[in-house]
Amino acid sequence: MGRKERSVWKHYTKFKKPTKKGKPSYLHGKCNFCGTVYLSNALRMEKHLTSYKNAPWNIRDKYMNPSMNPSANSRRPSTGMSQSEGEDKENESSSSSTVPTNSGRTIQGFMDTMHSNEKQVLDRMFARALFSSSTPHLFVENQFVKLFMERLRPSYELPSRNKISTTLLEKEYELLQKLVREKIKSSDCMALLTDGWTDINGIALINIIFRSIDSKIENMKTILGNL
Repeated sequence: MGRKERSVWKHYTKFKKPTKKGKPSYLHGKCNFCGTVYLSNALRMEKHLTSYKNAPWNIRDKYMNPSMNPSANSRRPSTGMSQSEGEDKENESSSSSTVPTNSGRTIQGFMDTMHSNEKQVLDRMFARALFSSSTPHLFVENQFVKLFMERLRPSYELPSRNKISTTLLEKEYELLQKLVREKIKSSDCMALLTDGWTDINGIALINIIFRSIDSKIENMKTILGNL
């Protein structure tokens, strides 16, 4: 069975250059976007697509991000040996030895895992970042955000848009209500401020602000007033 053709050839036109008599003709690929010609070398052809600015963004991103390009896992630097020899060498090495870490574990045995408690903490931290920055909840459904999080922490799955707008939002609201009540109870003096405006839909809004007056600030005003 022949070797499976790399997906990058979908973006190149195959042809063989004529050569002098007695010499073999080698397969070449001509870029479908700019016409650049490469000798049959999938790695260089992929690299060209990532650097050519006029190539479609989804194709450039596919070869920039290994997780979006299944064939990228087979990329290896040139070592002067054929691919089959390199694979045999790699398989032989991986089956005969492992690399120990300082903790006594092996790199081959490492897997990124996450406890449910850690997942809950990260979900609330992520949701709080969205709420405090007024970021639309649709943000979590962006494919590039998902890709970034997969590369950053594979075991962490972003909370759904529905969970952010219901469960996590309600928990954050309850927490803030509790903090506000505690602040009001512990304050000796408070100022009530109001501010009114309309939102982008023309709906009238009134913002009510309770501001506690710190005793240290009052003491400082008293001192300054006596000077």
